[in-house]
Amino acid sequence: YIPEFSVVAVDLGGEVDTLTYNKDLQFTPDVMAEYDALLEAMAVDFERRDDQGIADKATRSAELHLRARPDLHRRDILDHYRELGAMGVVNTHSGTCLGLLYPRSTSTGELDAIAQRVKSRFGHSVFLTHTLRLLI
Repeated sequence: YIPEFSVVAVDLGGEVDTLTYNKDLQFTPDVMAEYDALLEAMAVDFERRDDQGIADKATRSAELHLRARPDLHRRDILDHYRELGAMGVVNTHSGTCLGLLYPRSTSTGELDAIAQRVKSRFGHSVFLTHTLRLLI
């Protein structure tokens, strides 16, 4: 199962070398335990085709990541995603983007309006994308 999300993506700019970024990344045992629990719970969400559950777990993963790599821009988006009507937030942990998750049924006009609000609110580049659809 692949959830069908529309994504309003926020590009924080710059470039990240993944190997360098992750070289010294450390998580405490309690954070690792929570990541393990999130993975197990997300597997159930996928089995149940629970898109909101999947979005919730992605958001929590992004929040946990900020403990190891604090980032004011990511924190700001995580603090305000609900005001923008998003289901949750997906984070490119070693990249420059975050995605606000919306149901695939959200109209293009609604997504364009949200993208403008996001750009105005956070001041970063914004683009729209969707999760992949399988042809099988």
